[in-house]
Order: sequence, then structure tokens, then C-alpha cells
Amino acid sequence: MLILLGNTSAKEAYRDEVTNSNYDELIALAQRSGVKTDDCENDANGVARLQERLSSVTKFRELPGPRITTIMVPSGTKLLEALATIVGANGVWSYHGSDAPDWVEGSDDAAMLVNVIAEHYGCPIGRPDDWEAS
Repeated sequence: MLILLGNTSAKEAYRDEVTNSNYDELIALAQRSGVKTDDCENDANGVARLQERLSSVTKFRELPGPRITTIMVPSGTKLLEALATIVGANGVWSYHGSDAPDWVEGSDDAAMLVNVIAEHYGCPIGRPDDWEAS
């Protein structure tokens, strides 16, 4: 099943690489995120430990212009599982959009999922004629 979501509030998830030059900033981020830092000195071993521990800390940056978020749901996936994977607290959309999608559409085999997503977010089904992605 193919799901397309119109996205004018696109964001990108990323993780920082730890280096000696951004060490202090990332120590502060780790501490705010509840990551243990007391054995992470600003040396090769400490930087390596900090990098490993920060691998679970995701940051976001806004992306300019309208975008289309494309989601491929494997065949055989149950409706509720697909819905949770897309709209759940740690779902696909939480990593790609800051607000509700502007619209939703999908392949013929995704019609029921498209309807449920549209209902969930209160967005229209179908791409507007004047929609142009960046």
C-alpha cells in the first residue's frame, strides 16, 4: 500500500556526530535528555561513549517548502498496525511533519487506510490541483 501525505510543515530527523569541537553542546543535550555523562571526558574514549549514548537522541530541523511524505506499507499489514505505524506517538508522521498533513492520498489497495488517516488528522483526501512539491 502506498500512502502520500501533503506536508507544508516538513521536518527532518537527525542525530549529531560527537566531535571535540561540539563536545560541550552535546554534553548539555545529553544531560537534558537524561543520558549518563559522568564518564564522558573530552578525549577519544569519552567522545566515543557519548556518541554511543546519544545515538538514541533524535533532533529535528525544519525543511523549506511543501513536500510529499511517501510511506510504503508492506502488503499483509493489518489496518490498525499500519495506522499506528503512521500516526502513533513515535510513528512515521511524527518524524516528518510538525502539523497535520495538508492532504492524504494513496494507492487503490490503501483506500480504507487513507480514509482513516484523513479522519484522524481532519485533512482532505486527494492532492489539490495547485499542489507543487519542492
